[in-house]
Formats: sequence, structure tokens, C-alpha cells
Amino acid sequence: MLQDKRPLRAGEQAGAVTLSAWQERGQGGLSMKGGGDEGAGGRDTTQATNVLINFSESGRSGSSRGARSASPCPSTASTSSLQSAGAAAVVRVGVKRKSMDRFVDIMAPDENARLDAAFARAVYATGLPLSTFEKSPWTEFFSALRPSYKVPTLYFLSGPLLDAEYAKCTAINKEKLEMASALGIMTDCFTNIRTESVLDVIVTTPTPILYKQVSRGTVRETGEYVADILISVTREVGPEKFVILVTDNTSNMREAWLLVTEEFPHITAFGCAAHCWNLLFGDIIQAISAVFRNYDKARKVVRYVKKSTNNKAARQETVLHEDLVVDATLRRQVLEDEFWNRAKSINDLLVPIHAAITLIKGSKALLSDVYFLHRKIEDCVTSNLGSLPITAQEKEHIMTLLAERKDFTIKAIHLAAYMLDPRFKGRSPVAWDWTRGKLLRILATSVVIKDFSQKKSVMDSAERLHPSVWWKGVCSTQPLAKLASNLLSMPPSAADVERRWSDHGYIHNKSRNRLINDI
Repeated sequence: MLQDKRPLRAGEQAGAVTLSAWQERGQGGLSMKGGGDEGAGGRDTTQATNVLINFSESGRSGSSRGARSASPCPSTASTSSLQSAGAAAVVRVGVKRKSMDRFVDIMAPDENARLDAAFARAVYATGLPLSTFEKSPWTEFFSALRPSYKVPTLYFLSGPLLDAEYAKCTAINKEKLEMASALGIMTDCFTNIRTESVLDVIVTTPTPILYKQVSRGTVRETGEYVADILISVTREVGPEKFVILVTDNTSNMREAWLLVTEEFPHITAFGCAAHCWNLLFGDIIQAISAVFRNYDKARKVVRYVKKSTNNKAARQETVLHEDLVVDATLRRQVLEDEFWNRAKSINDLLVPIHAAITLIKGSKALLSDVYFLHRKIEDCVTSNLGSLPITAQEKEHIMTLLAERKDFTIKAIHLAAYMLDPRFKGRSPVAWDWTRGKLLRILATSVVIKDFSQKKSVMDSAERLHPSVWWKGVCSTQPLAKLASNLLSMPPSAADVERRWSDHGYIHNKSRNRLINDI
């Protein structure tokens, strides 16, 4: 057998015939002598390469004995034996053959801890039962996905991992509170499936943070009780950063406003705008007798249609089928043009209020939107009252309700936010002059905004940037920058607390009603 006398390279084994050596020595006719058989000289090297395979694999099976000695092949070897010997050689062309058959999955302790924390966070965030992943289909799935990873047991999910995640969330919230330049506080109560009252306290940074949750137990939810909790939270966080207090409009909450603002005079307390407009919605329906009668008729039609499984068939049957058992009054009501004309007028009157409630409850709503949207409500109600068949006394009553709700909803802080919001600069000059006159004693430097109105590029950027960011960036050097950015980052409603109700309802349900409220 031909042997290569050059030094061995890294990764080569003794007795391996390389491609370069085959080419160099085979150009003039490479011969392998053994048993009198002559190898055909000048064979195509491509054909030889196709024959050669990994010699290291054959070495493990004991077929690499020739690699350990320099003795030539036995003289009795035939051409077939030469091919077998060639098949046992290695051609090193720089490509390694890899196999996963003998791969062993090993996981470091730090990687295992990181996966446990991520897995626990996913379970907590989705509200899955902690025993879900102890069932065999899940264990088989994770074993196939990553053999070395074992899902945390129920003990670790309900104990150490839960404590670690709670500590991590607490640290993140603490950092947000320290970094925030202005804070807001809001509260509301929720009654769970066990008829237990839970008081939530949320602090906005402006991102809402559930700071405290109090199970009221048998204690009455008086204004003094709510005020004590709010004052305690304010002192824990630091009263100097708080700007507003937002609650609903119940009597006990209004009593809490007085106590909190007496303790911290720099905090402004006001009612949730969405709650105020929702009450206005109901007041208008009750105040206008024609609207109420038409509303009651419309409810009967809707109730009948909803009882059917096919709305289209129900509408057709209500009018066309004579044999259908339908109240005669309802049938005539559906065919009356006057009924539908009044229904459209009522819709035009109430839809703007509903749209304002939806917008102000959104996560992107600002304090300045309250005054702007209330003006839109006033304009829509005033313009649509004329199309309703109501008396002059009812019209006057509606306008009185609007004024009362405006006084209750709109405070000086809403007007200040409206003045400082660059999106509303220049809209409705009459309202602008009136607003500026009302707040002249609070914001004496309104000339700053007037000067900026002459700089088109500065005001145009307000359409693209968040108002708070606009003041912090474009107008950061102005005297009103800090005040404006703080006001324009405050929430206009207590919708963030109400969103917690769905979380409570998801946690305390029929199958998990034994969970306690205490943390």
C-alpha cells in the first residue's frame, strides 16, 4: 500500500492517503503492487476520490491496522481488495461530517434558572392553573423540546418563583416611581364572586401601577376610610410628586377629596370624566319625555329581534308575514316613518356623548381632551335639540343639565391643560380668550405660547409629537415646560382602575374562588 512519508497534519491519521499525494504521485501512473497485480496507471483522480471514505470510522472498527505499520499489503491481494483498502482511506478536503446521534443536552444552572423565571412569568401573566404542566402530555412535550429542562414543580411555581417575580415587579415599579417627575393617584372598589369588597389604589407615572390592594372586610367604605388609605399611600411614595386625585363621583369619594386636599393642598381632586358623561347620557334620556318614550319603543324592537337566531329573517317576518304572532302595536311602530325619524334624531343626539366616553377612557387620552370633548358634546346636543319634538321647558332643562355637568367635570386644571396643549392652539378663538381670562391669575406667562404661534415649524411639530414630549423636547427651555409636561401626562379618568375589575373577575371565578385577597 502506498504510504505518505510527509509529516502528519492536524486531524489526520497515520496511513491516510491524501488527495494531494494521490494527485502528485499519480500523474505519471500510480501503481500499487501486490500479488503480481498491477494497478492501472493514470487513473482518474475523480474516480479515486469517489471511492475514498472516512478512514477514521474504519479505524474504530479495527480495519485500520495498516495505519499502525509501514508494511505493504499482502501479495495475494486482488483488485477488489485494493478497492476495499482504498475505501478505508481518508480524503481530507476541509469538510467535517457531523452527526447528532451522540449529542448530549447539558444545561448550565444559570440557564436553567433563567428559563424557570421566564416560564413562571408566562404562567402568572396568562392566569393558567399552576398544576397544568404537571400532566403527562405537557411533560412529554417539554422532554421532546429540551430533554435537559425540567418544568418547575407546583411547589416552586407557588413559592420561590412567585416570590422572586413579585420582588422583581416591585423593584421595577419602585424605579418607575422614582424616575417619574409627576404622579397621579386613583382608586375604586370591586366586589368579587364571594361578595368581598376590594379597594384598588393605582399610581400613574403616567403608566398605571397597582400600588396597593386592600380587602375592606366588614369596614364601611366611608369617605374617611378611603381618605386614610389615599393619604397613607401618598406619604409612602412622597407627596411632593402628586398632582391629581381621580375617583368616581359617589358621595363617599367626594368626601375623600376634601380630606385629601386638606392634607395636601397642592393636589387637585376631580371626578372621572367618563363617569360624568355617562351620567349626562342618562339624564338626557330621563329629562326628555319624547326621547324616553321613543327609547322605550326602540328597546322593544331590539329585544324582539335579538330573540331570533336570524336577524334578517326576524326583520322580514315582523313586517311581511301576516301569520306571525307579533304584537299589533309593535308591528305598526316598525312601519311608522315618524318613529324612525325620531330614532335618528335621538341617535344624533346621544352618539357624540358615547364617542366622547369611549375616547376619554382610552389609554392615550389626556387631561386636555376633557374640555375639548365637552365642548363637542355641547355643540352636538345644542344643534340636535331643535330636531326633536320637545317643549321649550325640556330644552331649557337639557341646557341646565349640561351646565351642571360641565361645572362638575371641568376644573381649572383641565382648562390649564387645554391652554398648554399645542394641538388645540388657535381653535375656537372665543373659547380660547375666555379660557385664558379664567386662568390669567394662574398662568401669567401666556405670552410664551403667543410667541410660539408665530413659529410655524415649532407648532407643526405638535401634530406629530405627544404634547408632553413636545414641551420636554422642542420647548424645554421655556418657563412653562415642566408644568405643561406634567399636566399633559396626567390621566383624565379612572378607567385604569376599572380595567382592574376584569383582572379581579379572572382571578376570582367559580373554579378559583378560594383564593384569598391578601398579598
